[in-house]
Amino acid sequence: MQWRSRIDRAISSGGLVFQRQCIFLPMSRSPSFYELLVRLAEPSGELIPAARFINDAVPEQLKAIDQLAAIGAINQAQSTGIPHAFNLSGHTLNDLSFPTFLSEQIDKSSVNPRCLILECTEQVALLMVSTQVLAALRELRIQVSLDDLGAGYASIPAVLAIAPDILKVDGSIVRLLAIDHWRESIVYGIMAGAHHHGLKLVLEHIESGLIEGRAIALAEDFPGLNLYFQGWLYGKSEICG
Repeated sequence: MQWRSRIDRAISSGGLVFQRQCIFLPMSRSPSFYELLVRLAEPSGELIPAARFINDAVPEQLKAIDQLAAIGAINQAQSTGIPHAFNLSGHTLNDLSFPTFLSEQIDKSSVNPRCLILECTEQVALLMVSTQVLAALRELRIQVSLDDLGAGYASIPAVLAIAPDILKVDGSIVRLLAIDHWRESIVYGIMAGAHHHGLKLVLEHIESGLIEGRAIALAEDFPGLNLYFQGWLYGKSEICG
């Protein structure tokens, strides 16, 4: 209940802020796109990550947070000209009014809808995505990203269900890529699938040159793979300007 009250205050008073983390082509110096990350700002100045409070939010709070994230992504994509991804909860992806809301926000701006990327997790994709809502969002020409791939859910049905443009491999797999042959095999298999279907593939938690080097070596078997890296080696999250 304490978190719910704090979330309500943050939503009504502007206490929710957004950071973003860059996503790069391997060895590139310019970001290809960004992921928008929601934070709850404390009076002390501390920024609390969503993982600490989002599970205590009720459906209407989640929908409000998702709407603010969508507006934030539109504003950032418009000002930078670089695509921005934003996460959506299962409640929003079952809300038939959300595509209309998003369409209205896009119309108010000059942003290219292809500069917007909605992210949903494997769990949400399997259990909570309305095909009607997803179809309406696709009509807006925004991109769809499947997050947390390989985190322990049934990945194949999730991929088939939402037919994403982008796959993001969960950091729990990537961070041990260079020292665990099982995780290496998982990443290799996902690379093969992404390459075959022409999908963009993002590896999260690229935190060292060792991990980066192993990922690049695996990708050599898939020339033309649309591979991207996200992680502290390439940049930590920063407050949106």
